[in-house]
Amino acid sequence: MTKTQADLLLSVVIFIVAIAFWIPTRELRQGSLFPTAVIAIMTLLAIVLFLKSIFIAVKKKRPKDTFAFQKEKAYSVAGIAVAGVLYVYIIPFVGYYTMTVIFTSLLFILMSRTPFNWKTVGRSLLGGCFVTIFIYVAFGYMLNVRTPAGILF
Repeated sequence: MTKTQADLLLSVVIFIVAIAFWIPTRELRQGSLFPTAVIAIMTLLAIVLFLKSIFIAVKKKRPKDTFAFQKEKAYSVAGIAVAGVLYVYIIPFVGYYTMTVIFTSLLFILMSRTPFNWKTVGRSLLGGCFVTIFIYVAFGYMLNVRTPAGILF
């Protein structure tokens, strides 16, 4: 996958995630300024990246396979996008910290360059736990930020 292809795919994924984040924030009455600003910036940057990748591809006049994706990488990116969207919608039911462990572990597995085996799963779960503990200490303990409660937290 070339850099142009990766940029094009990344811009589409960022745009999809921005839309997925925007839908739940429409219901917020107070405190919606920051999430709305972040979503607007994400959308703007996704559009800029998309246009940049298109202009570079046209300028270089690459062969027809410029936008042909490798299936494995396309599935990985699609899995990350689906996981990101599901993460946003499942948090109210399962809880922020529980879902963050699952989500970050899944991201580590999907982005891993090593073959899929139990060792990779174990490392991914360990990494997901460390990331979640760091987030809990930084935001939940030190900054006293409330997170959505769920089954376990």
